[in-house]
Amino acid sequence: MSDDRYNFDETVQEDILRLIVRDARFTDVASDWVNPNYFDTVPLKKVGAFALNFYQKFGYAPTLGQFLTEASYLLNSGEWKFPRDEDKDATLKLIERLYDDKAFSRDYTIHVVQRFAQAQEWKSAIMDGVQLLRKGDFDGLNDRMSRASSVVGAKSTEGGGYWYFESREERFKRRSSDDYEDDVIPTGIKELDIWFRNNGVCPGEIGLCLAPTNGGKSIFLLNAARRAVWLRKRVAIYTFEMSKEKNADRLDSSFSGIDMNRLIKDEEAARRAVDKLAKMFPRSLYIHRYPTRGATMLDIKRDLEFLRKRHNWAPHLIVLDYAKLVRPLQNFGDKKNLEIESILEDFRGLCGELTDMGYPTCGWTANQINRGGAKKHLVDETDAQASYDQAGVPDYIITINQGEDEKDENQLRLFLSKNRDGENKVKIGPLYTDWARMCFVLPKGAPLRSKDPKDGFR
Repeated sequence: MSDDRYNFDETVQEDILRLIVRDARFTDVASDWVNPNYFDTVPLKKVGAFALNFYQKFGYAPTLGQFLTEASYLLNSGEWKFPRDEDKDATLKLIERLYDDKAFSRDYTIHVVQRFAQAQEWKSAIMDGVQLLRKGDFDGLNDRMSRASSVVGAKSTEGGGYWYFESREERFKRRSSDDYEDDVIPTGIKELDIWFRNNGVCPGEIGLCLAPTNGGKSIFLLNAARRAVWLRKRVAIYTFEMSKEKNADRLDSSFSGIDMNRLIKDEEAARRAVDKLAKMFPRSLYIHRYPTRGATMLDIKRDLEFLRKRHNWAPHLIVLDYAKLVRPLQNFGDKKNLEIESILEDFRGLCGELTDMGYPTCGWTANQINRGGAKKHLVDETDAQASYDQAGVPDYIITINQGEDEKDENQLRLFLSKNRDGENKVKIGPLYTDWARMCFVLPKGAPLRSKDPKDGFR
């Protein structure tokens, strides 16, 4: 929340407005998260609202002449109403002061404005929250607090641009370094990974897996998580459907190689296998369960911030099981088709933000296919449930395809429907599976399970 050590008096607030009308880059940022109602006095509110609206309309801050001309019109037309006559003169004098040659610290103002915006937003949120609490509107209360938490941070006040030619040496060194390859996380399915530009998913990227109900989405996601752990990566799994205990059971099965239905009977063998891995990969796998549509991407972001601050821990891979079950940050009303697209955008943005902060992070999630796709032999992104528009967000889209005869033979086919910067529409398979042990795809040469469980492997 806000920092009580700071006193955001009128002088500081005036310097914030001075920066808004003098620095176009700062105005671009401020137009997103500085609310005119954050200012304390009527003149500051009026001037702040006009400056920000002017920038949003014309793309630049008003000159002194433009500001005074428009202010005079607003006063004479009665559009600007003031509770006291002296506020009119104070507003005109404030406008002139913003353009005078007074020395002020741009760096300090940038430093303090973020705290100012956060402090004022929290004050407003608390006041709104009291009213929502009285009404018993707990969903509204949660949304209001989530919006308050998101203030400041969508953009950096220092830009973050990239001079292409001037950074060429650094770029070529980065690509040839071992660290560059280390940041890429493969799925562990070699037949699929070879088609990715870097044999895996790069930091800041996300992949989307599409399949029918009970078609293997969660098992695919756990397969990617398990592979990342074997590569000594840190993985955060956020599940909105299955309990964390059931996810852990599936991981016990896949890590130990023991069938799900034999975990109790073969408890000692499973325990030995998992104990050994626990010593090899401590704190490498984190599972957090939310109720279905019980959390937004902002809630996940806050949880990751807690992990960084409390445990000095950040993931290399985020697994979202799965996207449609996340609650969107805004209410789209009847336009439900926009929800999944928005969630995927927020997911990709989170991975990119963590990567920019120095924590190289990529993501995998899943979604169901629609009824029409469930009847097709080969599914692509046009068969995604809810909205085809979601296909524009992920860097990679794969579909899981399995007919009834293939299920009987423990086989499936993958279709690389979208591959950013690589070959698309790639058919992969048939591949053998062993879902009894939560193994999505068996490595080549691995023994196959007989149809008769008494026979073991064949």
